[in-house]
Amino acid sequence: MYLCKSALRIFFVLMISTPILVGCNKTDQTSIKEPENIKALSPITTSNTVAEFSFEKDFQGWKSINAKDASIKLDSTIKHSGSSSLNFFGQTAIESWNYIVSDKLSLDGGKKYKLSGWVYVESINSIKAPFLKVAVQNATNPPKFLNNFNSGKYDLKKIGTWQELSTEFTTPSEYNLDGFMALQKGTNSEAINAVIYIDDLRLEQVSNTNPSR
Repeated sequence: MYLCKSALRIFFVLMISTPILVGCNKTDQTSIKEPENIKALSPITTSNTVAEFSFEKDFQGWKSINAKDASIKLDSTIKHSGSSSLNFFGQTAIESWNYIVSDKLSLDGGKKYKLSGWVYVESINSIKAPFLKVAVQNATNPPKFLNNFNSGKYDLKKIGTWQELSTEFTTPSEYNLDGFMALQKGTNSEAINAVIYIDDLRLEQVSNTNPSR
């Protein structure tokens, strides 16, 4: 009898001192926090190369126009990569906008493109800095000029260095298009004497796609 009363007394003390757990098999909802910052995933950029010029073996269709006192050649001493670059040297015609131009390129209307390339100016007798461009025209006979899409300009304060020039643009959607790339003078009222190299030029059609979460 004494043992039963002692056991009951111990049981009663344990019942009072031990907390009763309610719903202990469930997750405590107050411990779950929502993420403070849910960042959107960046679009994935895909590209399709339209034209690429590394000038390893030949001029790849590039030529100097309206320049009787200028020439181009492959140069293996000053190059951005590979074995050679394309070198323009001499004096341009006054009325010409360009130092050198590529062959005709086929373009799609209403598409986004990226132009990029490396330029090295060894010498120039003008404050007009050269740059790259894509000239877009209606593919008719004769072609009708529509627009120029220009890269940033070469920094003449850093002459004697390779500089990457680039731009992105969207072509007009209502035209059957073609065009060409060029190393641009930036004026058609000055004959410029210069020594310039270009290398690793690329024109890509780019598009953005939303990644899956």
